[in-house]
Amino acid sequence: MEKNLKNKNILIAEDDDFNYIVLSEMLYDTKANCYRARDGVEAVEKVEKEKYDLILMDINMPRLDGMSAIKKIREKNNNIPIIVLTAYAYNEKLRREKGFNEFLVKPFEFDVVLNLVFKYL
Repeated sequence: MEKNLKNKNILIAEDDDFNYIVLSEMLYDTKANCYRARDGVEAVEKVEKEKYDLILMDINMPRLDGMSAIKKIREKNNNIPIIVLTAYAYNEKLRREKGFNEFLVKPFEFDVVLNLVFKYL
């Protein structure tokens, strides 16, 4: 699966070092620019200051959880695709209500991650 995402900016909001490394390594060959937020507060601040083409958002993070961060981001930017990172599956109704586009269930599968990223970029 080869797609060049050069000049695309992806924010990975993930407090867990291992999960961040796994995701950034999965995206390495796409040539996308990956940036990290270690919690929801940092994710919201980064989105307010910089332009991102996609956000991968963990749900359980310190200071501000992912769902609360999504709500704050959606107040100012309703267009940016957000893919939730979670250990739980979500149904379609909850996805629409909470404002995210898709979700990835941990542990991450390489092809699933790339297919979703390519879908939105």
